[in-house]
Amino acid sequence: MTLEMITGNYASMAELARANDIQVIFASVLPVHDYGSVKQSEFRSPIKIRALNDWLQQYCIQHQHIYLDYYSTLVNDQTMLRAEVSDDGVHPNDQGYRMMTLLAENAIANALTINSIYNLTSTTSI
Repeated sequence: MTLEMITGNYASMAELARANDIQVIFASVLPVHDYGSVKQSEFRSPIKIRALNDWLQQYCIQHQHIYLDYYSTLVNDQTMLRAEVSDDGVHPNDQGYRMMTLLAENAIANALTINSIYNLTSTTSI
């Protein structure tokens, strides 16, 4: 699947959500690492992951969606997934999920706050 096809799918999901008054939260794609027996970067290009995340972040800014940035927290200096947060190079382990949980909770709280403000302003009569 090309990057253009993937971004088109994200845009379609966001449009459907917005049409149904659903607050959108797009999470970044996680980096991968090659520290195990399988070279994950051969299947999931770190360059393409970064490009998709850059697109997602810009799309969220332009369309006032929430961007949940797991990538920046879980990436190392070599643009790979930090070894201590994944045992297989793709899926987070317990430590990785603990880190992600805090970020997700903040993004959800932000979405709920935005929805609360929207509901107050859209139902208020002058």
